[in-house]
Amino acid sequence: MAPSTKSPSSIVLAVLLVLVSVIGCPSSTAHLLKTCMFDAIYQLGDSISDTGNLIRQNPNTPFSHLPYGETLFNKSTGRCSNGLLMIDYFALDAGLPLVNPYLNKDALTRHGVNFAVAGSTALSSQLLSQKQILSPVTNSSLNQQLYWMFSHFNSICYNQRDCNEKLRNALFLADLSTLVLRKQGA
Repeated sequence: MAPSTKSPSSIVLAVLLVLVSVIGCPSSTAHLLKTCMFDAIYQLGDSISDTGNLIRQNPNTPFSHLPYGETLFNKSTGRCSNGLLMIDYFALDAGLPLVNPYLNKDALTRHGVNFAVAGSTALSSQLLSQKQILSPVTNSSLNQQLYWMFSHFNSICYNQRDCNEKLRNALFLADLSTLVLRKQGA
């Protein structure tokens, strides 16, 4: 698919529209998401949904070592948890495999991609830096994640119609929790 001139803002709006459409998914069973018949999950976010992007950016982060992942996976996965994350439960409930991180280039992406990075912020690190605010964990803000997502869709879609078809039954999730930032010198 040829690069588009759409801004990240229009992508966010499109993602929100998809999220609103999920509300109409009918179900009264124990596995609510399975009845929606999602075939892929795409995630934007931070530490509560990062399944391994941060440890690929920074292998020295504490999340790349045990005890993170010890109980469930017997190895570190990059999750900021010793067990499953919210996105993992969504995938399992939808009958899908766990969603792989975008920066794991060897991972299968047929059932979605996780673009979330622990410590990411809604504002870019450049803007925060201009205001003398340190973002100590990562430079991968929401804008970077949207860029990755758009690049991924450009790589899997031939044109807009193909993309619409491929993403028709996808679930899009976004979260950015509060990260305490501090002014330089404070």
